[in-house]
Amino acid sequence: MPPKKGATPKVKTLKGKEARKLVETYMREQNRPYNVSILETNLHKQVGKAELTRILDTLVDEKILDCKAYKKLKYYWLNQAIVETSEEAMEELREKVKKEEAESNTLGAKLRTLEGNVSSLSSEMSNEVLRKRIVELQKENERLSGTIQKLKKGGGSSRSNADSEKILKRYGELVKEWKKRKRIVADVVGAISEGSGKN
Repeated sequence: MPPKKGATPKVKTLKGKEARKLVETYMREQNRPYNVSILETNLHKQVGKAELTRILDTLVDEKILDCKAYKKLKYYWLNQAIVETSEEAMEELREKVKKEEAESNTLGAKLRTLEGNVSSLSSEMSNEVLRKRIVELQKENERLSGTIQKLKKGGGSSRSNADSEKILKRYGELVKEWKKRKRIVADVVGAISEGSGKN
């Protein structure tokens, strides 16, 4: 009878010397702590839980592994006294640590920069306030443009050329300021859009 669809194939469970060799080899290669459940999962249930517990306890008795009970679980790891470390291996590990520390420092600096950008963007005016300000400036610009057009046509009040020049100069300053603020608003809105991931 063929196996059912989606059914996982049965794994051959090891016992005795084969199981012990598998567990000991795995613990030496990984050189990190495990509890029985995690180890059973990592070994793809090739060794049953009861057999695995017996093997681990035997390896602890033989001083190949160390064990510590924490609450209801026992954690097993390779006895570090039997781990052979050459000076070359230690130097390689020191170099690796230096590289990782340098990378960590670089990433930390990038993180601080990004956090600074976020805080500066959040301290800027909100989109709603900026939109209202743009509308106000546009209305003021339209009003001033209308006034200038009247003055140019001569339909305005009787003002001297000096007054007209002052008004035109002020108009130019306001238009320049409006364009500057419009550009700032566009930049802030663009930065907020980029930061939020929305377009």
